[in-house]
Amino acid sequence: CGRLDGCACEKRSYWFVFSLTLAALVIEALGSWWSQSLALKSDALHVFVDLLSIVVSIYVANRALALALGEDHPRIRRIRGNGGYVNAILLALIGCWILFECAERMFAPRQVFTFSMILAAVIGAYLNYRSHKVLARLGHGHSHITNKALDLHVLSDLWQSVAVIAAALAIWLTGEVLFDLLISAAVAFWMFLQARNLWKSSKKYSQ
Repeated sequence: CGRLDGCACEKRSYWFVFSLTLAALVIEALGSWWSQSLALKSDALHVFVDLLSIVVSIYVANRALALALGEDHPRIRRIRGNGGYVNAILLALIGCWILFECAERMFAPRQVFTFSMILAAVIGAYLNYRSHKVLARLGHGHSHITNKALDLHVLSDLWQSVAVIAAALAIWLTGEVLFDLLISAAVAFWMFLQARNLWKSSKKYSQ
């Protein structure tokens, strides 16, 4: 894409990623309901946050296209920086929710059904990997904070799906549902770290 057509390319890519993420949300939400897994439930909620971040990314791309300004223009950088702030806040909020659920389930453990947990997580991981590949190709020509923030959401969800699979295998082998909570808590703290880094990057980019 050329300089002025870049945001149009972004929008097409973001809408495709949106469709993949929506499919992942439906599958993981149904899987978390059936399996009673907190790790998979938090993964599904993170996918929902991904959808919100994609909406933010599409808005930012629309604004940049409407203003018809170059990527290095201060106003465009400020808009993209604000989008990065929003994505960082969303990551932090989902991390807080996961820790709250972990604490609650420590006192009220639930049975976890590992087969549906693994199946939903594997499909979710594949869809998130496809989304990452789309964003990685887009990033070759549009390496700005909005694209990086969205790719960070997708990658964090991909690794969370991998963690869910690991937790399901551990539960299947040992019968100990505590692994579901441990994986969920570990992912939550990782999200806090990523949100912190993204906040710093957004601040630097918008200056």
